[in-house]
Amino acid sequence: MNADGYDDFMGYITDEGMHAWLGGTNINYAVPDFDMDPPWYGGEFQQSLEHGDFNNDGYEDAVGASFGSGFAVWLGKQNVNGTSDLIKYNSGYENFGYSLVTGDFNADGYDDVAIAASHEYAPQPSGNFHGYVWVYGGNAQLADTTVTNDDPMLPGIGDQLSIRLSPNPITRANQALSVNIKGSVTNGSEAVSIEIFNIKGQSVYRETHEHYSGAGKYMVNTPSLSTGIYLCKVM
Repeated sequence: MNADGYDDFMGYITDEGMHAWLGGTNINYAVPDFDMDPPWYGGEFQQSLEHGDFNNDGYEDAVGASFGSGFAVWLGKQNVNGTSDLIKYNSGYENFGYSLVTGDFNADGYDDVAIAASHEYAPQPSGNFHGYVWVYGGNAQLADTTVTNDDPMLPGIGDQLSIRLSPNPITRANQALSVNIKGSVTNGSEAVSIEIFNIKGQSVYRETHEHYSGAGKYMVNTPSLSTGIYLCKVM
């Protein structure tokens, strides 16, 4: 999927997704390189998990279907990841996504996807045995949706701000959270605002320091915070 000359492979579905390993000379089979999300592979194990170059960019792409739900496409790229770039949902047919195949069916240079719904259960008890096949044509408009545009004028994030929180995690024995800041925000004249949010996104603490403290260290009292996961925002 990353066109490095090594075949890649996937399998073993968990709650995190379908594990995928990039080929190479030193593969760690115990740790996947990424998880493919959503973990869709069809009605029978991996009957609906195939590959092909759907946008003809030189990278192998992957497609997987969910039995009755739809199908997802993961586009190959140099820095391939497990986030799907396209999802098409079932329009209401039983067994949609039970199996699929790929190939350049119309010889236009783009691999296509054919997805089957093998059997209609209605009317009961045996159904009408009608099966359906949908063909989705590959095209150049398929594009990676999981990256942002690079801006060469922006400085690297490491040059702007570094935040270190300790202790992490906080225990009941600790009464304060230390927030250590390094970077352009600590130039001695700018105000520093520290805000803490709970997992629901609600602000539970906010304090603004008018000037840089010198050491770049600020203390946040924590006894009022209940047990849970929190996010810290520094401006």
